[in-house]
Amino acid sequence: MRKPSPVTVLVFLLASAAGLIVLVTGTAVTARAQGAVSLSALEGNWVGKSIGFTTLCVNAGGCSASSPALEVFNFAAVAQIALDNAGNLCATATNSNAPVRGSASGANIPNRIITGSITSFDTATQQADASVQIYNGGSCTGPTFNNYQATLTTNGTGHVAVSGTGQQIDGVATSYVSVDGTVGSVVNTVTYRRQ
Repeated sequence: MRKPSPVTVLVFLLASAAGLIVLVTGTAVTARAQGAVSLSALEGNWVGKSIGFTTLCVNAGGCSASSPALEVFNFAAVAQIALDNAGNLCATATNSNAPVRGSASGANIPNRIITGSITSFDTATQQADASVQIYNGGSCTGPTFNNYQATLTTNGTGHVAVSGTGQQIDGVATSYVSVDGTVGSVVNTVTYRRQ
């Protein structure tokens, strides 16, 4: 079995960052009723963390191979997210990941840019769905993504719930699709708090 490439590990880390972004985006879905806040009231800066694991297909051909070689990685990530009054976001995330089985090498620590938006929300339940894109390169200026020298690595979705009168967002990743086809399953939870 071949060792995952730095790009593959990076995609994994990006996936965890995506979960964080999705969580922050979801905050915008809350309504004004019962201590909830409107989407525009969630505009601003958020900080959060993500933990989980992902399965990578480390063979030639990635996960589409007939018998993919799998390696599971633990990950943790932190991110700062800027959210605009329409639910668009841009985040800078730093991830740390290593194989579950252990490794003599140090953890992989990539930085990623995550962009996204809320795709639907339910004001009664204060829950939302979001779509995110993870990039290697690029930058954020507030909630605006600057795509200079950015390469898309992952597309993802997530589901979030807002609590604490719009002060906290918790969520899970519901899908991750890597551009190179190396990401299998992902379990990712995120928690964000207003700065």
